[in-house]
Amino acid sequence: MDHTKSTFKFQSPHESLRNFVLSITEAARVLNTDLGEPELVDIILENVSPLTRRHFVFANKPSSIQDLYALASLIEGTLLSEEEYLNAHAPAVASRGQMGSIPGATNSAPSFGAPPLGSRT
Repeated sequence: MDHTKSTFKFQSPHESLRNFVLSITEAARVLNTDLGEPELVDIILENVSPLTRRHFVFANKPSSIQDLYALASLIEGTLLSEEEYLNAHAPAVASRGQMGSIPGATNSAPSFGAPPLGSRT
């Protein structure tokens, strides 16, 4: 039986690359497929989610399961850095957004096209 044609699993949007690699390699082991490591790596790379694939832009193509786990570590580090950055800057963005919610604050400054106050008749 050809297991490559009968078994499909795509990475879910909230599944880490590490867990996806683990689930595919475990499935291949349980199903006792005759897939070699390079074929298994290709199957995994073909079925990753677009959210994961966007991190592959500057990475070398993995050629082994160990390379996939190294790539997973790199992606996890990138995601952690992005999260830390957003958390550090989110309060500043939120406080700027609240300025417009103060009554009277949104209309207190003249618009760009309004004449200066002294020249109105």
